[in-house]
Amino acid sequence: MTPTPRTDAEILRVPSIFDNSYYHVVMADFARQLERDITELNERLIDRQKTLMAALVDLRTATRILTRCRDSAGRVELGLYEDIQNFLHTQP
Repeated sequence: MTPTPRTDAEILRVPSIFDNSYYHVVMADFARQLERDITELNERLIDRQKTLMAALVDLRTATRILTRCRDSAGRVELGLYEDIQNFLHTQP
């Protein structure tokens, strides 16, 4: 299977005026639709990257809190409870 089936389906063969060869062309409307599709996919990709970065920040925060819990086992650490509550209340 070709890697560009949509484009291949739209190709028009136009004879050259200079020799016996042909040019392969597509209509501008089709090219514009492909460009719109690419733009939409890029926007979706950017949104997903932002979501992943936010999740990474949350994961790092949770890891720091858990490390503090492990390190403070058996003793009271001021502010740890508040940090845990703040973290839990800021999650969706």
